[in-house]
Amino acid sequence: MNSDFVENKIWVLFRLLDNVYAISCDAVSSLFQLSNITPLPDYTNNVRGVIKYQQKIIQLLDIKKIFEIKTIEEEIKEFNELISSRKQEYIDWFSKLEEKVTKNPELEIITDHANSDFGKWYNSYDSKKNNIMFLVTFKKFDEPHRALYGIAAEIEREIRHGDADKALELFKRAKTKEFKQIISLFNELKNSFAESKKEIVIVFEGNNNFISMAVDEIIAIEELGEFETEVLANTSMSSSYISGIAKRKNGDPVFVINHEEFLNQYSYLV
Repeated sequence: MNSDFVENKIWVLFRLLDNVYAISCDAVSSLFQLSNITPLPDYTNNVRGVIKYQQKIIQLLDIKKIFEIKTIEEEIKEFNELISSRKQEYIDWFSKLEEKVTKNPELEIITDHANSDFGKWYNSYDSKKNNIMFLVTFKKFDEPHRALYGIAAEIEREIRHGDADKALELFKRAKTKEFKQIISLFNELKNSFAESKKEIVIVFEGNNNFISMAVDEIIAIEELGEFETEVLANTSMSSSYISGIAKRKNGDPVFVINHEEFLNQYSYLV
């Protein structure tokens, strides 16, 4: 594949985790959202299963395993573990606040929402990689999180002023409203993340054979330029399935898929 070949064609650009890839439009038969997969347990680990396409049964490659990239299932599991950890930290902080109100008024707690464990994570988390529905859920934390830490500061003031009853009243109110809302949002965020990971199937063909792969997102359909093969040796993507690296008009690098190699390796009949 030479530079002229790349620059004079239209390419489907797609994302797998943090990298962008391109496959020639000439080879692409269809794009659609992944729905049902029939697993084939006896098949190679590089095949996730089969799907129906135009009254045919075709293979769905596990391109992330082929490229040794974190799978969707692994992403979701890792995110759920992260959110469970953040949730437990929040529960532990609120339990500490309860101890201050009911048993140990001298106990020191964090009342600055931005300086809390959750606040630091929340403000630094790169949510731009997720879709709009995830962002909507993510942003729902902002108001109750700020409000709850504001109540904690108010509780601390009431304790200093000797009004333990007022502090307890504020705590009980926060427990049934802001705290309950935040705990519910942690569960909602897990669901939103999983929903945001709906994959797109790319069906491509050659020699009257069809094969498919599921990708995170279709980025664009456009021309590419400045194709190079030598730079692959300096990346982790030096594979027979990658022809080289091209550049988009904005200068961003794109890994160019060698779809013929996939067809040669995997287009046997199911």
